[in-house]
Amino acid sequence: MTAKTQVAEAIKELKRFQEVRSKSESDDSDELLNQAKLKEGELSAAAAAAAPPPPMPPAAAGDAGAPAPGADAGAPPPADGGTK
Repeated sequence: MTAKTQVAEAIKELKRFQEVRSKSESDDSDELLNQAKLKEGELSAAAAAAAPPPPMPPAAAGDAGAPAPGADAGAPPPADGGTK
């Protein structure tokens, strides 16, 4: 049984316990449930971080968003907006 399935099973059982318990009794099941959900989130985040990122799509040959070769991308635009 993996850690993720153990946490999921614990959450399921804690919810079931909360349904059948006497409402007048004080217990720490809410805190245990919160801790289990936190652990589930940590395991999901660790699994997402361990997964390799999806491959980047190749850049289009005529990418309109890229500056033209030789263009100074750091230069400010002309004061007249480039129109004359």
